[in-house]
Amino acid sequence: MAGANKEAIYTQDDAESGHISKHGDDEVAIHTETFAIKREALGEHLPPHYWRSPAFIGTVAALCFGNISNYVSWVLPSNSLLLINESIGPSAQISWVALAYTLGLAVGFLIVGRLSDIFGRRWFFIGGNFLALVSGILGAVAQDVNTLIGGNILGGLAGAVQISFTIAIAELVPNKHRPLWVAAIFFSSFEFACFGPVLAQVFVANTVPGWRVSYFINIAVSAMSVTCFFFFYHPPTFQLLHEDRTKMQQLKRQDFIGLFLFTGGLILFIMGLSWGGATYPWDSAHVIACIVVGFLTLVGFVLWDAYGHHGDPLLPLHLFKTRGYLAMVLTAMVGSCVYYSMNVLWPQQIAYLFAGSTTHHGWLA
Repeated sequence: MAGANKEAIYTQDDAESGHISKHGDDEVAIHTETFAIKREALGEHLPPHYWRSPAFIGTVAALCFGNISNYVSWVLPSNSLLLINESIGPSAQISWVALAYTLGLAVGFLIVGRLSDIFGRRWFFIGGNFLALVSGILGAVAQDVNTLIGGNILGGLAGAVQISFTIAIAELVPNKHRPLWVAAIFFSSFEFACFGPVLAQVFVANTVPGWRVSYFINIAVSAMSVTCFFFFYHPPTFQLLHEDRTKMQQLKRQDFIGLFLFTGGLILFIMGLSWGGATYPWDSAHVIACIVVGFLTLVGFVLWDAYGHHGDPLLPLHLFKTRGYLAMVLTAMVGSCVYYSMNVLWPQQIAYLFAGSTTHHGWLA
């Protein structure tokens, strides 16, 4: 590979499932309508001491720091909304501090996954964690709720990259080791994922910066993540993924109409759901229009990708023909609905319904 250590941090033991073909003067290991991946990119022959190499260790550290950043920027602020509103509010838009994050996350997931597949992952992971750094800075200095909302939109987009560590680690280790490494990276953030509500209230009760401490932590870990990704993460480049196309040729194949339909439809749909029963009544024109128009736009997006677009679709619909993949997506969808909604609703209910200190409320949450 181009670069001193790229072969040391990219491996797929199931690469042989691709179509082997001769393409020009080089052997192409996987050849589809979208990709012409050189065998050189598969990392089939690991160098000595691969597992102890700076590239591997540094990349895993970057993924861990990014994962920690994601949980710090979501769990702690979402469990401190009422206290944040007392500090820099009051604002009727305080719920959007959490909703802005989930909105950015939902929109960013598909875009990050698909485009990093095609154009290479390196700068997506560097850029995503840099957005987390900017988000942390905005949160740390925010003097009003609107600034915090803007920062959390960036944090949500960053989270779409940071939670995608699963696809990065899957390219670093053999298939049989992937569950162990995915679990290990998840475990790196357990103190914030499990005890985030308690830590959020402890910071408020026992530190001068209060709720801003969570943003200070996010600045530190996201900065470390950006640094580690920059120096150690060198996955296959565009040239290794596309033997027969230039970047401009590949760019022309992208589904920009689908991107517009997906982004616009999902934003409208989520806004309608978040407004209902809170900002506006469920039967108001604002809520109904957003939900209906958003849903129809998403239907239009699926139909466009299925029948209208003739390049590389934003959402490859053939994936849903695989029963295991579909089951995994549905399971993740249901779990995420419960997890993200309860991180916002349950702490507020505790604050209103139960007596006790803020730290006690944190343990209940």
